[in-house]
Amino acid sequence: MNLIITTRKHSYLIDEKDLATVELGSSAFSPAENKLYLVLNPGELTEICSNVLPVDTAAALAEAIAEGGDITVTQNIDAPTGFTVTTDTNIIVCGIISVSEDTEGNGVFMVTEGTLTLDGDGIVNGLGNNDWSMALWAKDNGRIVVNGGHYTNVGASSEADSEHFDLVYASGNAQIEINGGEFECETPRWTLNIKDNSRETASIVVKGGKFHGFNPADCDTEGEHTNFVAPGYKVVETNGIFEVIPE
Repeated sequence: MNLIITTRKHSYLIDEKDLATVELGSSAFSPAENKLYLVLNPGELTEICSNVLPVDTAAALAEAIAEGGDITVTQNIDAPTGFTVTTDTNIIVCGIISVSEDTEGNGVFMVTEGTLTLDGDGIVNGLGNNDWSMALWAKDNGRIVVNGGHYTNVGASSEADSEHFDLVYASGNAQIEINGGEFECETPRWTLNIKDNSRETASIVVKGGKFHGFNPADCDTEGEHTNFVAPGYKVVETNGIFEVIPE
């Protein structure tokens, strides 16, 4: 069994043989197996969840998602198709999750029920062998919460329509909440999008994150001057990157 330890900027594995002690500044810590810790302050390690399931293959990730719970992706994974989430699932992405040969185009993660929470410093790459190349799709009664990570579909192409690739998409009664992360879409105008006939029922709310070439407080995906940013937050632009921060 492995132990996952994360800091604010880095995630790394400690093998079983190294479980005896972890150096934290001038002190030593004896961690338990299969638990996730966060360094909140120098020299302090706080357990944030237990029974963490580390996965390193597409098959293992699909199996873990079917069960739900806490998952940490420890290696790069290129899956043949995206993953459907139907129950509460928390995923910390430490590597790259991609679907380069996917022909379905339902997103790397498609959530139809329950809540998918995404965190970590890894990459979710929606670029696939299809006409959509979405990274995230919340549909029906699904909910997605993004706290960290890098989401991209740069390089996407389509004979049908190369001017429109949704990166983060909501439909039905779905909800998407973005508290952090970085978003880079092949067609920046469509970084965030709600299906036209779901505008009264689906929602995307932004409370953080960095968006390349896309202002989530003033765009036109749902009509002129669409504003996805929650009250109490604002957008600051630097060299074409729009960052959402508290007011």
